Parts: sequence; C-alpha cells; structure tokens
Amino acid sequence: MSPEDSRHGTEAGHEQHVRDGEDPCAACHHAKIIAGRRRTKRKTMGYVYQRPLGPLFAVLRNLIDKGVTSREIEAATGLVESQVWRAINGGPETVVYTRTWHKIATIDLDKIVTPIGITRRIRALRWQGYSTDAIARRAGCHVDTVRDAQEDVRMFIASKVRDGIVAAYEEMSFEPPRPRGQQEKAGVTRSRNTALRRGWHSPMAWDRIDLDDEPGSGASEHVYQAAELVAEWDHLRKSGESIEQAARQLGVTVGAIEKAIERTSKGSAA
Repeated sequence: MSPEDSRHGTEAGHEQHVRDGEDPCAACHHAKIIAGRRRTKRKTMGYVYQRPLGPLFAVLRNLIDKGVTSREIEAATGLVESQVWRAINGGPETVVYTRTWHKIATIDLDKIVTPIGITRRIRALRWQGYSTDAIARRAGCHVDTVRDAQEDVRMFIASKVRDGIVAAYEEMSFEPPRPRGQQEKAGVTRSRNTALRRGWHSPMAWDRIDLDDEPGSGASEHVYQAAELVAEWDHLRKSGESIEQAARQLGVTVGAIEKAIERTSKGSAA
C-alpha cells in the first residue's frame, strides 16, 4: 500500500497491508495496536460491538413488501449494499455491527417514497376532483404513466416521475380544483364519484401516506382548503376540543390539521 493512500496510518491501512501480502508499516502497525486497546477498553466498559437485528428485521421487510428498493434503503441509512442485503435476507437473529444496527434503527422513514405512496397520492388527488390529465401536467409526466400508477401499487416508477408526482401532490393536496364552465365542473364531479365509488381516500386520510398500513380517520366527504381547515380547528380549539377530538369531528387526521397550519403560516409570512 502506498504511503499516499488515505488509509495509511490507520487500522484499515494495516488490514490492506495484510491483504496485499505485505508487512505493515510502523504507522499502520501502531494504529492497529491503539485500535485494539480501545476496543478492549470499550468491551470492559460494557460496549456491545455486535447485536441481532431483532425487531428491525421486520422494519426492513415491511419496507421491501411496500416496494422500497435496497438502493433506497442504502440512501436512507448510509449503509453499503452488502450490509443492506445481509440484513434484508437474514432474519431477526442476524448479527450485525452495533453501528449498522443504529443506522437502521434511526432510518428517516419520512424520506422514503414507496410505489404504494405514489398510487395513494394520485388517488387522493382524484378524490379531490382532479383528472389524470391535470395531475400529469402538474407532475410533468405522461398521462398514461399517471393512469397506470393509479391502478398498480407495485409499478416501477422512474425517480423523475416519482419526484414530479410527489411535488404535484404537495402543491395540489390542499388546493381543490377550480373548474371554469359546466364541462370542467362535470369532470370534477366524475373524478370525485369515481374515487368515492372505488373507496379511494382523501389526502387527509394519511399521516404517513407511504407507510401507513391502513388509512387514518380521514373519511370526510368535504374537500377542505388549508385556511378553511385551520379556521374549523381554531373554532373547535376555542371550544375546548383537543386536536385529536377535532380531527375525529372533521373526518381528517391530526397530521392534516398540522399540515394545514404549517401551510397557512407560510402563506401569511410571505
């Protein structure tokens, strides 16, 4: 191993020397001794270097079952492919390094977008009265892609299309259609009726649209705008209702109220 290598003078450098069939240099040999002493001390103090996955295995399998790819898990955890595959294809008793365990335990689930989440977003916008054409235009993709994703919860979706639909949902979920003329009004009604007939849920039915196993309490037949929902919550709050009680009364989730508050506060700040 070259002295210019970034691993020179580290335990990793010592290991590379051995793999290359070389005698470790003095700096790498010293780093190996220091690292060994540090491990011995930490073990004496009770630090556990390896542990079984336990319930984290179910977390990973649940993500895979919902269509999340191993590459997306890698990006969300900072692990490498071999570590992810070993965890996914092992079991609860699979032993991993403690640092690997912590990376899986602290995975930011809100950064993961699942295929079923894309389908739910499209269906939720249809519930509000948007057509597949309107969704496709806002998302910047072909209308056939939106129609296919609306029906197939396991469909492979290109990252560009996925990002477009997520962005469109963020813009449109608290912005009911504003039809101009009788024909557009009829289109909104058709879209709403289709969604209600097929049992699709509103945007307010989900706190975690990508990961919720079941829809929340969002069974409201009314399409709320953000300011309207905040006004309703404010009225109920002044009457002594908690946010959970208000959500049940309004037929939405707590997350929907919180999101509406966030949006209206951003709008007033601007």
